[in-house]
Amino acid sequence: MQIPHNERGIQPGPLATFPKWKELGRHVKKGTKALTLCMPLTCTRTKTVKKDDGTNQEEEFSFTHFTYKANCYHKLEGSAAGALKTRGKSM
Repeated sequence: MQIPHNERGIQPGPLATFPKWKELGRHVKKGTKALTLCMPLTCTRTKTVKKDDGTNQEEEFSFTHFTYKANCYHKLEGSAAGALKTRGKSM
């Protein structure tokens, strides 16, 4: 069961994968656990529908589904979050 971050006592903050933090010159504390995110994905598809006059027509539709990205994202904590802005690097 997934528990929202506010119920687990995790404050919102910058999130990135381990390689992204490394690219930004940041360090991930040894032993910290990565977060699992539930992410909405909007997809667009086409389907063929038969019109009243008997001809086929392509019709586009979109839908949203949710996927879990498990153990990929690490949160930047404490004063290091402010350091991201002062170092001039953006995410």
